[in-house]
Amino acid sequence: MKEYKIISVESRKGGVGKTTAALNIGYLLKERYHVLLLDIDITGTSIRAIQESRFWMNDARLLTEEEGKPINLLQYFTNSYLKGEELSSFSSKQEAGKICVYDDEINVIASELYGDDALLLYNPSLLLDNLHVYWLTKLITSICEGFANCFKDRKPSVIILDNSPGFVGIGKAVHDIMTDLGPERAKFITVSSLDIQDFESSLKSVCALHRQYTDKYYGARYPETQKGDEKFYAQVQLSGDSEYIYYRTQKRVSDLKSYQGLILNKVAKGIVEGRTRYDFKKELTSKLEEIYEGLYEDRIKDYLIPFDNVLLTQFYGVFDEKQGAQNENLSTLKKRLATIEWQIKMLDELDAKVLPYDLLRRADGFDKTIDTLKGALIASGYDVIASKFNPDWSPVEPLRKMIAVLKDIGFTSESFELYVPRRNRMEREMGYFHGIASKAVTFAGEQQQELVWLASVVASVACELSFCYSNKILWNNRQTWRSNEIWGASKEKWANMVNDALTDWMLGIADGYSNYKKERPALAAYVLSDDASVYDNYLGELFDRAEFFSTLKSFVSRLIDLGSDMQTMVNLIRAITVNNEGSFSMDVDFVSFLNHKIIDKKYDYSSANDMMYSELRDSDYMASFKEVLGRVIHNWGL
Repeated sequence: MKEYKIISVESRKGGVGKTTAALNIGYLLKERYHVLLLDIDITGTSIRAIQESRFWMNDARLLTEEEGKPINLLQYFTNSYLKGEELSSFSSKQEAGKICVYDDEINVIASELYGDDALLLYNPSLLLDNLHVYWLTKLITSICEGFANCFKDRKPSVIILDNSPGFVGIGKAVHDIMTDLGPERAKFITVSSLDIQDFESSLKSVCALHRQYTDKYYGARYPETQKGDEKFYAQVQLSGDSEYIYYRTQKRVSDLKSYQGLILNKVAKGIVEGRTRYDFKKELTSKLEEIYEGLYEDRIKDYLIPFDNVLLTQFYGVFDEKQGAQNENLSTLKKRLATIEWQIKMLDELDAKVLPYDLLRRADGFDKTIDTLKGALIASGYDVIASKFNPDWSPVEPLRKMIAVLKDIGFTSESFELYVPRRNRMEREMGYFHGIASKAVTFAGEQQQELVWLASVVASVACELSFCYSNKILWNNRQTWRSNEIWGASKEKWANMVNDALTDWMLGIADGYSNYKKERPALAAYVLSDDASVYDNYLGELFDRAEFFSTLKSFVSRLIDLGSDMQTMVNLIRAITVNNEGSFSMDVDFVSFLNHKIIDKKYDYSSANDMMYSELRDSDYMASFKEVLGRVIHNWGL
């Protein structure tokens, strides 16, 4: 049997971040270990939400049965395992009849108490019965061994148990199994809140586990001196040097930190940073103070996970922030951000009703502004932030992709020498396409002027398509749109067809948007939405390429919303630099938020400002969680 490590993640009460800790431990270990996370919480909460979480959807995977349905561990135990059915074996590759596991992800087996109809999927009271708990621990052991043995490489495996809060369910049985293995293989981490009763109870749990280890150590070596767990000591005497070899050969573990950890979650930043005094040892007995010292050695702040300052105001009273003098670099950056903001405003005020090539020049201007922003960050010592900029934020990037798609479907390359179409060529050909912009202006009226942006971008696309036509395209599209007439190499007819198709596509989207606008006032987001996809068919008769549609929509939506995207970027950079004041760490994940705004169009400008601090706080909180857990894992030697 291939040996594995096992980590039990516990809490004395619910809602303190136990599942978040389990997932973050898996994230920190998945490069060095094969990771399996077992959800054995019988209280009704579920880990299945990882499928929708931006933090976990790319790092954790719910394991499924053959039909693709996620495995429900406790439902399987009560409805199948107790009837003699065996869980399918694991495989590190796709194999019929086996559960596929993944090397570089957190493999998750979930437990769901309620079905979609809110009916119980199994009877949780069974898991309070000793006999059923015994068989459940047998199932868990079998799963652990099967997972570890399915990998043929030398990379070790680690199993993470996400337990029920307190000792509901199989908590005592988990402790018995893991203390049998010994502290080299079995590790415990407890998540507590700052609540003094919770913290004190968690310290007692750490103390009880340490006593259980100590008793088993002395009982294995000197059974005549111990009382209590007669069954264990009888097993030790009968088992020789196999199952309980750890207790026969290893030294007694006196260092609590080597196999246990106790972290405090959602602690107000004022306490973590020392601006507000909090006496963690005030209510502790001498025995618990000894446990406290064994865990922290007067460095408890290294094991506190900070949360928003609002928590301090809400529960502990108002405090004063200490704000130091702003350094010279920040003052310079502040001025540069103000200049960049002025440039954005000037670019955003360009008249969208003029010839469409001005819109593309405007995109080029915004692209240069991004370079200016990166330069300002580097000059002010924020190289790390500048290095995280996503190239896809560039406004000309969608145009580059559009050109690549056009080339791929057969357009000639001569017209792609410049990203911005040449003025004289544009003016000669605009006769075919003025109708697009004029129809949109008429349709939009005074109350929907933003639709003019849609017309301008579409007119630009239409001009590019006209200039790029080639005999190959004409040959591949031999039949005219909406008729069977062969039109050969007529450039004028081709241009008119594109004009008609794009006009209908644009007006269809604009018409649909007038109804959609009440829910989300952002045309760019609507263009990318599934609701707008119904209008793709107008162009489908010409190009019949899904890639063309997705690229066109991305290109159009980006140019519609350039000013909002750039202003949001500046607002965020200002928030994490000039206006930070200790609110966010420098490794905060701002990239995902800007991806949501700039590429996915999940927010318009106003909602982006509302969401910005929320997403930054969430990201900063998760980064702090990983940092604290990293210290615990280091103490464990993993």
